Amino acid sequence: MITIILFALSSGILLSSKNARKLLKVYDARLWSTALLAVTLVMILGILSELTARFLAD
Repeated sequence: MITIILFALSSGILLSSKNARKLLKVYDARLWSTALLAVTLVMILGILSELTARFLAD
């Protein structure tokens, strides 16, 4: 849940703030959002696999 909120906030900031894009050297905000989505999905899959491993270990 936290990753979804952070993704939405960071995407909103990048799409709306020109200074934030310049600071992070983001030239294509859509590409940045896609990268954030990929990282978020990998994190969610990692968390789910960890929870599954702990559940099966018990």
